[in-house]
Amino acid sequence: MVTSRRHKFPGALCIEEVVSLKNMEGTDFLELFKHSAFSGAETRDQLRMKEEIAVKIAKQLGQSPLAAKVVGSQLRREKDTTAWEQALKINNLREPKRALLWSYERLDPHLQRCFLYCSLFPKGHEYKMMELVYLWIAEGLVDSCNQDRRMKDIGMDYFNNMVSCSFFQPTIFGNYVMHDLLHDLVEELSRDVCFRLEDDKVAEIPYTIRHLSISVESMTQHKQSICKLHNLRTIICINPLMDDISDIFHEVLDNMKRLRVLYLCFYNGSKLPESVGELKHLRYLNLISTSISKLPGSLCTLYHLQLLMLNYKVENLPDKICNLSKLRYMEAYFSDEYTMHLDGKGLPQIPDIGKLISLQELKKFSVQKQRGYELRQLRDMKELGGLLSITNLENVVGKDEACELNLNQKSHLEGLEFVWSCEKILHGEDICHL
Repeated sequence: MVTSRRHKFPGALCIEEVVSLKNMEGTDFLELFKHSAFSGAETRDQLRMKEEIAVKIAKQLGQSPLAAKVVGSQLRREKDTTAWEQALKINNLREPKRALLWSYERLDPHLQRCFLYCSLFPKGHEYKMMELVYLWIAEGLVDSCNQDRRMKDIGMDYFNNMVSCSFFQPTIFGNYVMHDLLHDLVEELSRDVCFRLEDDKVAEIPYTIRHLSISVESMTQHKQSICKLHNLRTIICINPLMDDISDIFHEVLDNMKRLRVLYLCFYNGSKLPESVGELKHLRYLNLISTSISKLPGSLCTLYHLQLLMLNYKVENLPDKICNLSKLRYMEAYFSDEYTMHLDGKGLPQIPDIGKLISLQELKKFSVQKQRGYELRQLRDMKELGGLLSITNLENVVGKDEACELNLNQKSHLEGLEFVWSCEKILHGEDICHL
């Protein structure tokens, strides 16, 4: 079964039988709108007044189910009837695009900027919440004024607010999609700063562009146009390229000194070039869908880097990786056509990891009897969250070292596992140190 908003599409597929869907009945459409708009927390008087206004708004929505859901979801957040009455005064609310624009305009400005950023991905794209949140953080789109909360949590709130407003719809795979009409709107609103390179016929990319996504088979013919974008902040590669672009990549990096986000899925060399170290403003580096297995030492000079996403082929990290004191997230992933998930092996052990005081995720730490791998390395890593497994605890030399772990200061941890090697018999007092 195929659905389409255009009458020409079924003919192109040589479909013999086409069923035209009729508009919803007025009462059914009103119930859909009320289902989205009423929170259940209204008083009797509020409910009566809102129901009267709801009948009038529903008539103005032109029987567009998407408009009913999006406008209704926005009004659900309003406790009094003022916003409801204002919605009645909107011109052309019958046009779905106008209704969606009204809902967008009522978003918080931080959410608006994050929503516009989503235009970098094509129609039908399945958005992953954490991937988007990490990108928003790297671009500085998440408000960091609230020092009591992590930016990741604030970004997740942004996304969930958009879901509650029906700007995103969940899929059965746990991801999210955006309706085509909403995507048309976000494309139009962001056209001066965001651009998707999808057509090989494109001769020039607007110079005002700050965020670029690439989904073409070959980069060769677009190299000159991209290299002119000296103020570019973002390069996201949606699909792998068919050509070998190692030389092109070097030239692009030479001209992109202000990049904050570099999301690769096309680099077919085994080593990331040393020139990546010249991207001094880089905050986000994603190598999950590449064949890169070796990282250059120059990576350790990217002192603003906050998020580093690696593939499972990376077995060794540069010696001075601990110099990246602003690094918040560093993960290794497997990736396939539909999903990406954490590599079960985890990251290679990092000497002097205690210098990464901003790190918020560390799946495993193995205690060793050599400098740089002691339990005290975790002492000042107060931002650690999620699940943490500490292994080889038989290498802890005494109670004093165990106390330096400072577990009481790691309030973001959700789970903690202590593991002693089975190869060594432990005394009861040794186990009690932790």
